Amino acid sequence: MQVVDNATARRIDAACIAAGTAALELMEAAGAGAAEEFLQRCGEEDGTTLIFCGRGNNGGDGLVMARHLHLAGHPVAVFRAGGDASPDCATNLERARDCGVRIEVDAASALVDNPGRWLVDALLGSGFSPPLRGELTHLVALLRDAGRRIFALDAPTGIDADTGDADALTPVAAHTVIFGPPRLGIFRAPARAHCGRLVLVDPGFDPAIVEAECAAFTPSVEWVDQPHAASRWPDRVVDAHKYKAGSLLIVAGSAGMSGAAALAAGSAHRAGAGLVEVLTPAPVAAVVDTLSPESLVRALAATESGGFASGLAEGILQRAAGRSAMLLGCGVGDDPDTAALMVELCAALPVPAVIDADALNAFDRTDSPRRFPGNCVLTPHAAELARLTGSSTAAIESDRIAATTAFAAESGAVVLLKGAPTVVAGPDGALALIGSGGPELATAGSGDVLAGVVGALLAAGLSAMDAATTAAWVHGRAGEYLLGDLGTCGLIASDLPLEIARVGRDLEAMS
Repeated sequence: MQVVDNATARRIDAACIAAGTAALELMEAAGAGAAEEFLQRCGEEDGTTLIFCGRGNNGGDGLVMARHLHLAGHPVAVFRAGGDASPDCATNLERARDCGVRIEVDAASALVDNPGRWLVDALLGSGFSPPLRGELTHLVALLRDAGRRIFALDAPTGIDADTGDADALTPVAAHTVIFGPPRLGIFRAPARAHCGRLVLVDPGFDPAIVEAECAAFTPSVEWVDQPHAASRWPDRVVDAHKYKAGSLLIVAGSAGMSGAAALAAGSAHRAGAGLVEVLTPAPVAAVVDTLSPESLVRALAATESGGFASGLAEGILQRAAGRSAMLLGCGVGDDPDTAALMVELCAALPVPAVIDADALNAFDRTDSPRRFPGNCVLTPHAAELARLTGSSTAAIESDRIAATTAFAAESGAVVLLKGAPTVVAGPDGALALIGSGGPELATAGSGDVLAGVVGALLAAGLSAMDAATTAAWVHGRAGEYLLGDLGTCGLIASDLPLEIARVGRDLEAMS
């Protein structure tokens, strides 16, 4: 699915109505879908869910949601902003009243009278440009300061879904339901930090109309979701063996960071690599061998600090030539000899490769030119990309999309910028945003797992762009799978590889 702007979203809506789908039908599907998502994600919480509804169509969506929650037996009440409602909003106000939904007329009293953990923001939606004015200033301040979790419809109130600007009062949502194609602005700072987890709901748009309108929008930005990942997830042929499944050479680890090599290897195995060979400094080889018994582990000469020694490039490149892909950098540390080795290897890669972590930092440490072979995937976080570009972390975070796109064009490689949102850009201008994952992945070693998945998919024969986008979605989805058992803060990186396999199983079932 393509990411669009507000104008394109309005054209899709208008074209579907002109083609025969009534606006009330679209509103019904949107509100019902929002209610279903809310019940799945938030519906077991105690107390009454209070929905703040505006006068327009976003408020209408909230009223439909309220009716469906009420009919499902979930305690719900509605605060409705004053003034004349749009025709479809007014219709759904009457429908909500008729089925027994309680309608409140004073926001402050409604908050006191309806204690619960969740508020639903259905005041404005995505068609807004800051600043907030009039009554909305008071209402949004109440939302923000209520001390409850927020479930936003289309966008938290105060967000400009084209530019990413946000009013100073804009609340921070735990979840934002997006109706139809997502808007580009919600992925830009500061908007993205206000939107929480993004959930797409189909309001019943005609797929042909959506496809035609999205195709006309530039720049072309792909939203990577489960169908996207499933269409690229590699199948194994009946007569597969470990070399046909793809062989991956990993150059990783150093004293104190043997786990990085083991995490990368384990996730590569779980993502389908048929054979994984790990080259690691001698002092940590036994540990890596123990942590990853499925891998071939070879000990290489080490520096006094436990990094890779100099003079190893020729032997590593010879081994790489016999593999399908390679991965450099997980946990290799900051030893000067190691940094020089990483730069030397990157200049002569014989197979598609993932370049991660300290293999990227090596260019700054050695003051070397930042160019890479075209079949590479670079996997920096914002601070690493700042070092690569001579920028600052704050500048990267201020426009992650622009920073990733620019460095992909400059470096000649596919760049996967980790974080929220995760952005993948190709040197040819291809651009994708990843529709999975969340703050549960903010844990040491998570990036090593991601690098291993990218390496496995490169080894399976995927292009650099497809390997990066698919791996990033799978990695994010694996984190989501663990949320129910471990929560946002309880996940550790070693939990992820088995979930990677389960995500892959689900993708296989879709093919």
